Amino acid sequence: AQVATGPPDASQVRLAVRHARHGAGFLGGKGIRPQPITEREAAAIFSAVEEGAAAPRHTVQYDIGEQVKIIDGPFESFVGVVEDVDDGRSKLKVSVSIFGRATPVELEFGQVHKLNG
Repeated sequence: AQVATGPPDASQVRLAVRHARHGAGFLGGKGIRPQPITEREAAAIFSAVEEGAAAPRHTVQYDIGEQVKIIDGPFESFVGVVEDVDDGRSKLKVSVSIFGRATPVELEFGQVHKLNG
């Protein structure tokens, strides 16, 4: 068995990364020898990752006129009708009946559940 006597050299690191499970390859290089990326490229990558993490994607699609049940917030258990959908902000405007009057409330996608039929 070999004993490491210091930090690994670049070729050992490349080999370890290339054979890492679920690895996709290197940034900034085509082939075996990776090339460094610029600070600007790194900043763009980090920015995209942060934006993606901050804005979770919802797989449910809502349509105007469909009924939803509110499952979270002050109007929990109310049933309403979707009046407007803002996919960019992941928000809905839902009309609910409060004291017999239709009242629009703005909710996040995660605060409602589609009703069948």
